[in-house]
Amino acid sequence: MNVLRAWQSWDEGGPFVLHSDWWVRAHWGRAFEILDVLPPSEINSALGPQSWALLRKRSGRFTTADLELPQSGEEREVRAMRHNISQLQAEVAEQRRVLLPEIESQRRHSKELERAVEGLTNSISWRITKPLRTLARRWRERR
Repeated sequence: MNVLRAWQSWDEGGPFVLHSDWWVRAHWGRAFEILDVLPPSEINSALGPQSWALLRKRSGRFTTADLELPQSGEEREVRAMRHNISQLQAEVAEQRRVLLPEIESQRRHSKELERAVEGLTNSISWRITKPLRTLARRWRERR
């Protein structure tokens, strides 16, 4: 199982979850009887280059953790996890590349606003009108 863009909202298409045929058999096979798997070559190409599986639920209760538990002794599990980690690291690097300029822009804007507020609160007119603002606040509180 390979999960990409887990953070992506459904409005943007949602996360991508890819399963290899062996993973479906090994993991989903715990909760489902696999009746048939059609490889991409036997399916209309308009449906995309993936296999399609026909499954029947087995009796019992199965959790997500039950289905995701790595298959003991299966080297492909380790290779798949390593591959997913490298893809996730690339995904993080890409998000960082995209988001850092926006974060820096927001920081600059925040500092500009802080300077503007500081300039306002240190101005003569702000200090002169302080008693009026205090009276107005007390009047509102009494109402």
